[in-house]
Amino acid sequence: MSDIDATKAAKLQAETDLLAARVRHLYEGDPDGRQAGDIKPSRFRPQYRALSDEEKALHDQIKAKAAELETLFEQARDLRYPPVDLRDFSGITAADVQAGGIEFLEGAAFVGATLGTDYFSEGMKALELSVMWTVKGLTA
Repeated sequence: MSDIDATKAAKLQAETDLLAARVRHLYEGDPDGRQAGDIKPSRFRPQYRALSDEEKALHDQIKAKAAELETLFEQARDLRYPPVDLRDFSGITAADVQAGGIEFLEGAAFVGATLGTDYFSEGMKALELSVMWTVKGLTA
């Protein structure tokens, strides 16, 4: 290993150790300035209350289930509207474009159900909102 590689490895290890310490600090109940004093509930939460172990576990379960649903939602979209290679539009007709439009997402094209409604984006938005509000309620 060259001196440059060793230096990069040492720097990466130091950054990893620092991140691990921050995560321990955040999740293992060590309060910081945002958790000091008398915590009053607020819409914008300038301060946070420490969560109990049960609340932390439930928070993590909610986020894990949300990730599972996100994957299922993406599978449903891909099943209904398979990705089309951007370099090959031979399978798409003018009628497809007029009927559903083309949505470009992460280097692939998707033919939508209707030009005015993207059901899958709406479903994902609803999932994000429901998880956000539920977690906010749990942690308020």
